Amino acid sequence: MHKPYISHISLEVHLQLRCQSKLFCSCPAVFSTQANLNICPICLAYPGTMPSLNQQAPVLAVRLGTALHCEIQSESAFDRKTCYSPDLPKAYQITQNRQPLMIGGYLDLESSRVRLRKAYLEEDSASILPNPASKLPLLDFNRAGIAMLGIVTEADMREASQALEFLKLLQAMVIHLGVSTGIMEEGTLCFDVHISNGNENKPEGERVVIKNLKSFSYVEIAINYEKMRQMELIKNGKQICNETRVFDQKKMETVLWRNCDNSQDYRYMPEPDLGILRISRDEIRAFSGIEAK
Repeated sequence: MHKPYISHISLEVHLQLRCQSKLFCSCPAVFSTQANLNICPICLAYPGTMPSLNQQAPVLAVRLGTALHCEIQSESAFDRKTCYSPDLPKAYQITQNRQPLMIGGYLDLESSRVRLRKAYLEEDSASILPNPASKLPLLDFNRAGIAMLGIVTEADMREASQALEFLKLLQAMVIHLGVSTGIMEEGTLCFDVHISNGNENKPEGERVVIKNLKSFSYVEIAINYEKMRQMELIKNGKQICNETRVFDQKKMETVLWRNCDNSQDYRYMPEPDLGILRISRDEIRAFSGIEAK
């Protein structure tokens, strides 16, 4: 008799670091309801402009990574992630792919441990807003270039309740450490959920990604809906496709957005305008105890 399938759930958390300015320019990294207020030629990607790393971002990232038992890398590097989207003025995003700032780590829940795969620095994209007067969207570049920390977990969760417990503990931790405001209404926390199905030890089915969830309740509803959708497909002998989905807040269900991308689609390449980020052991110990400014 075939054992029932079990969901394997992992999370990718996008956390806005509490820096005074953006990751690669001096524009204020503050929440504003006025569109396109905190912008400059660098975060708008004007020709001839050059990024310069905000030195506060690694400090905040290392402080959180230490609390999460991550292995802080003495050398990390930035990459260009190519993506043709109107919210990326450069047509690529500066992130860390080959050499992330931190690897490993874990966060203990009440009854289980969630392991971390990596954590990396990257810049945020602009905001795409609906336009009541036209089918064409509006763009707000206030968020473009804001310092973000991506945190990727292993697929150690089985239920939505575990994912919620992890996210709430993480939110409390970043607020306590002063790493982020943790205010989801201002876009400082955003979540991607990865779900695949298999036996107890290993996922067997294709991975489905649910992008850009911005509240705990949506995370719970999206996971439970997606688990039921995939189980129904398996029950009817249908294939689960490797795809990216988004959460429809009106229908309270996940809907297809696109087929899943892989690293070749993004054409990662080393960022030529930024050097290696080097952090000594003494700096790591110091960063983990510095108060946010």
